[in-house]
Amino acid sequence: MNQYLTASQVASFLNVSPQLIRRYCKQGRIACAKVGRDWIITQADFEQYKNAPKSPRGNPNWLKSTN
Repeated sequence: MNQYLTASQVASFLNVSPQLIRRYCKQGRIACAKVGRDWIITQADFEQYKNAPKSPRGNPNWLKSTN
């Protein structure tokens, strides 16, 4: 059974604003679903997002090969 988190709960875990998490949901950066007025994220999707590599600020090409 999936455990669901709200955008506010995810924001609290990541120490960011709920607005940022809602924006990421709208942009598709975090897998989520809109239920009524709320965005919900499964625990598994949250873990996947949390453990995914993030690009350093100002360097969008950090994962690209230099070969």
